[in-house]
Amino acid sequence: MVFLNSHDLIGYIDGTITSPAETIEDAPNPTYAIWFREDNCVKSWILASISEKLVASLYGTRTAKQAWDSLQTRFASASRSRVALLKRQIQTLSQGNKTCSAYLDEAKAIANQLAATSKPMDDQDLISHLLGGLKVSYTPFITSYTLSTRNVDLTLEDFQAELFSFETLLENQQQTNADPHYAFGAHKSKMPPFHKKPQRSGQAPNYRPNRPSATPPTRAYDNGNSSPFVQQNTRHSGRPACQICGKTNHIALDCYERFNYAYQGRIPPLDLAAMAGEKNAQFDNQV
Repeated sequence: MVFLNSHDLIGYIDGTITSPAETIEDAPNPTYAIWFREDNCVKSWILASISEKLVASLYGTRTAKQAWDSLQTRFASASRSRVALLKRQIQTLSQGNKTCSAYLDEAKAIANQLAATSKPMDDQDLISHLLGGLKVSYTPFITSYTLSTRNVDLTLEDFQAELFSFETLLENQQQTNADPHYAFGAHKSKMPPFHKKPQRSGQAPNYRPNRPSATPPTRAYDNGNSSPFVQQNTRHSGRPACQICGKTNHIALDCYERFNYAYQGRIPPLDLAAMAGEKNAQFDNQV
C-alpha cells in the first residue's frame, strides 16, 4: 500500500481509476495505453507479493482491481478473526514482571498489527488498556493520571513520558528501602538496650559458678577426722577451713562454736596445744 500511494497508483485497486475506452473514433486511445501499462504494473506487484499457491487463485483476473478483490474476498473471514484475536490480546495485556518499556513495546506491536488490518486503535483506547494492565504498585500513578486528564487528553507520547518518570521514582524509593545501612539501623533500633547480661569470655551461656551452701552439713565426721563440708570448702577456697564450723576466715581456736555443745558430739577431741601453735604461727606470719 505504501508503494502504491507513493507512485499515485492506489486508485487502480480501490476503483477510483477506471479503464478508459480502448479507441476513439476507430483510433487507438493513448489514454488507454497509459492506463493499461500502469494497471499491469500494479497487478504484477500484487502477484510478486503473494505466495505461489495464491497466484493460481488469481487465474482469469484481467485487471489489478479484480486481483485485489479476489484476495480480499478470500481473506475477509481470516482478517476478521485476526482482528478479534488482536483486540482480545490488547484488552487482556498485563505488565507482570516486565519493565514499562517492554510493556509499552508489546502493546504498540499489537496496535500496529491492528492498523495493518485497517482497524487502527485510538490513542485514548490504547492508554486505557495500558492503565488497566499496570502492576498494583502503579496505583498512585493511575489515580493521578485519571484526575489530571478528566478535561484534557494526553497523547501516547506524553503518557509514555509520564509513565517512565513514575517508574524511575518508584525504583529510587525501592533502592532506598533496600539500602543495607538503612536496614541495619532500623533493625538495631528495634532491639531493647541491655537485653542480655554480659558474659565472661570462655564461659558457656548457662554457666553458674558453684557456691558453697551456708548451711553446714548434718552428717557426722568420718574416720579421717574431717567432714565433707570442710573438705569441700578447703578444695574450692584453697585455704584450710575451721574444724568446727567449716568456715575459712578463722581457725578452730578462734571459732565461736567451740563452746556450742551441738558441735561437740560431731567433732573429734580438739588438740588445744596444736591449735595454740597454729595461732602463734599465724601471728608470726602477720608480723
